[in-house]
Amino acid sequence: ADESTPDCPFVEDTCVVVGNRALVTRPYGGPRRREIDCIEKCLKDLGLEVHRIHDKKATLEGGDVVFTGEEFFVGSSEQSNKAGHKILADTFPEYPVHSIPLAWPEFHLKGVACCGGPGVIVLGDNKWGKTAWKTILKKASYTYEPVWVPDAAAVDCIHINGTLLHCTEKEGPNSIKVFQEKLSGFKQVECSIGELGKVN
Repeated sequence: ADESTPDCPFVEDTCVVVGNRALVTRPYGGPRRREIDCIEKCLKDLGLEVHRIHDKKATLEGGDVVFTGEEFFVGSSEQSNKAGHKILADTFPEYPVHSIPLAWPEFHLKGVACCGGPGVIVLGDNKWGKTAWKTILKKASYTYEPVWVPDAAAVDCIHINGTLLHCTEKEGPNSIKVFQEKLSGFKQVECSIGELGKVN
């Protein structure tokens, strides 16, 4: 991350990586675009096949991109537009790409829905999560089980090789019980997002 830029902790917004292929995104905000060169160099140094968005009308942020292992769901938001969605689809043609409409105050899809594991979508138990789920059901090429969490901070979770990283009990007291009950087949690790919350 480029530490001279204020949003650099949110490094996921600057790229989408699947396997050995990476797409360096084009964030909506001008200051965030200063992060891109640094990220591109890092990805190339790792030996990845790197693609970049050059269309000046396209915007795409990784916070809007949910990859299930089978397909992409991408937020149609203030941060990511249809031109950005098309470039994502062109970069990863083997995976379907589905646009999911978002409305303020939600500005990234991952604030509403995340992949909680193979065949699992974790959603906020609120009107934005329910609206996203209706669209996912309508557009998805595969079948998913919804896991509804009541705490906003709990939606943004990450599944990595059988392990689910999620918020702490202090940050999502009611959602921890849901994770333990519904996703007991995965090892679970609590990660505090308190410091990132200060930046956001």
